[in-house]
Amino acid sequence: MNLKNKIIVITGGSTGLGNKLAELFIKSGSKVVICSRKKPKNLLNNQTWKKVDISKQDEIKKFTNWIKKEYGKIDILINNAGFVGELKTLDKINDVELEEYIKINFIGTFLMTKYSLGLIDKHNESWIINISSQAAKKPVPNLSIYSATKSAVTSMTQALAKELEGTKLNCITICPAGINTNMRKKLFGKDDALKQQSTKSVGDLIKQIVESTIKIQNGSVILIKQGKIENIEISPNK
Repeated sequence: MNLKNKIIVITGGSTGLGNKLAELFIKSGSKVVICSRKKPKNLLNNQTWKKVDISKQDEIKKFTNWIKKEYGKIDILINNAGFVGELKTLDKINDVELEEYIKINFIGTFLMTKYSLGLIDKHNESWIINISSQAAKKPVPNLSIYSATKSAVTSMTQALAKELEGTKLNCITICPAGINTNMRKKLFGKDDALKQQSTKSVGDLIKQIVESTIKIQNGSVILIKQGKIENIEISPNK
């Protein structure tokens, strides 16, 4: 895909991987719309920010309606927004935390995808890229609900890819291992975060996938570790 003038929507785009993806796509000539609960520190040219809480269905509807009015379409949707709380054993997770994990990590991704589908041209190359986690494939102790909700995202994406067979809309899941972000730093500490792969290394691989520099089959689950693709899981047959 030639990225020039493509309309790219990234959730959770104010920090971390989402912010780096926005930067990389803008450098390729794309028009990037990011949404998040907090405004990013800096906005680049060809980048637009909207305040959206993806745990709230009405805000997602309002956002996608605005995109339809403003741009008329989406070429690439990247569901990057996610939530992780404190490290806790399953029995210590309270109802509020459980609801936030499910609403942000799964329901928000589901609804953003649902309300964006009508804006994506399925007759020309387009992408839905859902950012999951290595935890979806290798569940992490003390992050049971995070692991479970990220696994749900992976399954949903593979099912959607099958529903869209025969179109030119590609649906894939990216499962990064640890990334050096503030989220990682808060969870495991600064020293651990510094040992993880950079947002740029993960973002570069995602960009190469949509540019077809790296060939990926529709429905694939891609594990990225230390800035390299460690494994590609092909979607199971029907």
